[in-house]
Amino acid sequence: MENKIKEFDRIVRDMPGFIKEVGMQFLEVSEGYCKGRIYISEKHLNPMGTVHGGVIFSLADTIGGRAAMTYGTPTVTLTSSINYLSPGKDTEYIEAEANVVRNGRTTSVVDVMIRSAEGVDIAKVTITFYKVVYEKS
Repeated sequence: MENKIKEFDRIVRDMPGFIKEVGMQFLEVSEGYCKGRIYISEKHLNPMGTVHGGVIFSLADTIGGRAAMTYGTPTVTLTSSINYLSPGKDTEYIEAEANVVRNGRTTSVVDVMIRSAEGVDIAKVTITFYKVVYEKS
């Protein structure tokens, strides 16, 4: 499984795709933890001039998933809940901090806080990730 995680990290680093297109950056990764950010530009804003909710959730999902994968198994999102606490307005970036609160046999539960560059809480997200087990062929 460790090779699958290394492959994921290589894909994120080297290949074009959604994570790179949106501008996500992985800042710190350790067991049960991940921190990342997106620098905000006009393409990340909704018509009201605040960070689009989909951008906020995408950051939480990606950073939370990487925290869940620190135990060595690839994951996919099973369920999620997001509470938007304040608008992401007039901020240079938004940052996600993810902590695994339960690492089970088949699922992991992760809490993610999204904050502005100024430290304002923007969203609280809880995500359950399913551990994808690959059969040996």
